[in-house]
Amino acid sequence: MTEGILQRLQASQHFRPSTPDEYFALQLARKLNDIDRVKQYCLVTSRTSIPQLVKAYGRIQDAPSQTSAGERLLREFQHI
Repeated sequence: MTEGILQRLQASQHFRPSTPDEYFALQLARKLNDIDRVKQYCLVTSRTSIPQLVKAYGRIQDAPSQTSAGERLLREFQHI
């Protein structure tokens, strides 16, 4: 378990956001405990408005599921 936490921390330390969208993507990945896929979140934030992402985040957090919230959020925007 500790090893997984350390790997996620290391992954986030290697990623340095260079735009506001990338910073938002990093924070979103952290909030969803999905830092390993931060680059996928960057792709989504580059193509989706922040209000749309916030709305989807709220909807996903409110809906119980066996699938992780991060996975559901990325799936919702995969068509973009």
